[in-house]
Amino acid sequence: VTQMINRSLDESVFPSTLKTAIVTPVHKSGDRQEVSNYRPISILPAISKVIEKVLAEQLVAHLNIENLLHPMQFGFRANHSTETACCYFLEVSGKNHLDLQISSAALTDSAVYYCALSPQKLTPEDTALYYCALETQ
Repeated sequence: VTQMINRSLDESVFPSTLKTAIVTPVHKSGDRQEVSNYRPISILPAISKVIEKVLAEQLVAHLNIENLLHPMQFGFRANHSTETACCYFLEVSGKNHLDLQISSAALTDSAVYYCALSPQKLTPEDTALYYCALETQ
């Protein structure tokens, strides 16, 4: 297994036999006769997931060692979560009183986090951001 993984990484080739999946439709809800009520589940060979994990670990290590990720890149990084991004944004916007337009633009991807806040606990400025975020959903 180790030789196959190393060979795949050395040659930059993912074995085509490991790209084949068994796709099974799984019913979500609603009318079982309606195709849109199903989601596909792909069953891949277990070894392909091992190669994927090894490659991901090596890639992340390289990006971190070479300092190639922006400090504000929060997703898919150790110790950097969407919660961290949201807290950072709230801290910066509170300290710097960012322009509402800029704040609203930054919230379009994180609007759902504002929904978790209670509007009663927000300042008047934050309340405007809260309702603006709700409107973008």
